[in-house]
Amino acid sequence: MGNNLVMMIGLGEDESVYDSNILVVVKDKTDNAIMNVIETALNVNSKYDCPINFYV
Repeated sequence: MGNNLVMMIGLGEDESVYDSNILVVVKDKTDNAIMNVIETALNVNSKYDCPINFYV
């Protein structure tokens, strides 16, 4: 994602941002940035068998 990523925020179990548990903040919300987040979330879900629900 290069310099486009600003920060990632992991939310607690009792918090919710649009039914998400990870907030990904980017400078430019491009299709490429969204696809990178999706691919990363799917890889983490598969590797660790945990639900990553993100919001960009």
